[in-house]
Amino acid sequence: MQLLSNLLQSFVQFLIYLGDMSITKSCYFYFNESELDKELFESKK
Repeated sequence: MQLLSNLLQSFVQFLIYLGDMSITKSCYFYFNESELDKELFESKK
């Protein structure tokens, strides 16, 4: 039973880790894209 709860805990931590990764990645891409948009907008003027 102890082993099962340990496995469950590591699984949850792994899911949280994956979630953090994808959230971080989306924020990073979103930020980069808005920066690029600003640069393009500036150069069009």
